[in-house]
Amino acid sequence: MEYRQISNYGTSNPIVARLSLQTQELLKFYHLTERQKQDVFGLMFSDIQPKLLTCFGIADKIAKQVAEEQQKIREGKVEVQGSAYRIPNIFNLRSDVETFLYQAKSVLRDLTRLFLILFSKDFGNQAHFDSVLAWSKEKFSEEHPLTAMLKTDQAWIKKIIRMRNAVEHPGGKSGTLNVLNSLLLNKRTGSWSQNHCGD
Repeated sequence: MEYRQISNYGTSNPIVARLSLQTQELLKFYHLTERQKQDVFGLMFSDIQPKLLTCFGIADKIAKQVAEEQQKIREGKVEVQGSAYRIPNIFNLRSDVETFLYQAKSVLRDLTRLFLILFSKDFGNQAHFDSVLAWSKEKFSEEHPLTAMLKTDQAWIKKIIRMRNAVEHPGGKSGTLNVLNSLLLNKRTGSWSQNHCGD
């Protein structure tokens, strides 16, 4: 018999727990065909989970690097420039940000396939959640929980898509993604100005 490790994360990771174990358990309570259940689980486990874990790994790596550099500042092991301590740049930050955004947008695109599996509604494998929201309002109602959730989530979904589009099409409708790779501590106020990305 042969075993192969397919992920660095186990069920203690919330992404793995929710998209593997909990998805499998929850599907038992829904009146779906076996094919639908298999398709939903396959989408969550095989397509969405690896991409979210990539995002998780990138975020975790950056957070650890920032924490390490903050510790250097607290210990006085950094260069002093005027009224601020300046630490070295976070390694590969722009590349990591772009990879994060690519995977995050891909997850959103994959999620629209749920509606194809469950409702035979095809959104063309695009991350157009404004179209999903309009469809939900028409099919269910303005007050339906799905519609309310989609409406609440529009802001952060649009932000991710806009930032990823700015990487793919710099200078276009979504602008250009700027990644400021620095972290400063003001000695007077003790406040942090951390790594930031925006369009």
